[in-house]
Amino acid sequence: MMLITHLSLALLLGLLILRQGLPLINKYFFIALLLIGSILPDADCAGSIIGRKIKPISLFFKHRGFFHSLLFGVIIGITLFIITRNSYSTPCYALGFITGFLSHLFLDSLTRTGVCFFWPSKIRIRGSLRTNGLFDWLLFTLLLILILMNQCLA
Repeated sequence: MMLITHLSLALLLGLLILRQGLPLINKYFFIALLLIGSILPDADCAGSIIGRKIKPISLFFKHRGFFHSLLFGVIIGITLFIITRNSYSTPCYALGFITGFLSHLFLDSLTRTGVCFFWPSKIRIRGSLRTNGLFDWLLFTLLLILILMNQCLA
């Protein structure tokens, strides 16, 4: 899926979570972690925005391999939890990252290439959608409308 589709689904989910009234959190930090989680899996792709910033990763990892696995999400989630453990809101910040990360995996699992959720297993969950295809653009447009509606109703 396109970067903007990943970001928009994560943002919509994050805004819906924030509407539930999470206790004592910095909403901007929560959204930042959410958005980082939604693009971090593509760090293993040299052509992605984040992959261009962290080039060596794509030399060592195959795209949609380890970085697109639940194992990677657990490792990063636990690391984030440990780093912010002195904060009362620690679970909320980890929730932000994990929500963004899982939204990325979900969207990529709808594409023809799919995702190896249980890497190093080679079993892929895949759909029939094409990245940057008509459905990708329609989904992005729908998500954008839902984000705007969410903000108008807030």
